[in-house]
Amino acid sequence: MSDNLAERDTETDLKAAIAARRDLGPDTEDHVVESFLARVEQRIDLRVDRRLAETRAKEGAPPRQRKQEKLEDVLAVPLGISIPVFAIAAIFARTTGILIVMAGVVIIITLICIDRWR
Repeated sequence: MSDNLAERDTETDLKAAIAARRDLGPDTEDHVVESFLARVEQRIDLRVDRRLAETRAKEGAPPRQRKQEKLEDVLAVPLGISIPVFAIAAIFARTTGILIVMAGVVIIITLICIDRWR
């Protein structure tokens, strides 16, 4: 959609909103204004998205970053898995097994934290 066409559409929408307000009366004024502003906001968003896409295409878009999960969610997996492993280590290897599992959990959590702060 060209900028000139978008301006004409906005002008048409504004005229229609004013006419609707006249026809429906002042009771519906808030709804008419909100509806008009929503359409304008949608057009602005489309323009911004289009310009961002053009800029990224010109510059060569950087690779998308992976979704940033909360650290608590990421750490829940190794900690959750370590509970039954601790139990198994305690049954079969006693203190030595528990220390080995504990060291492994500490190493895994340290590597996750280092990776997240890079």
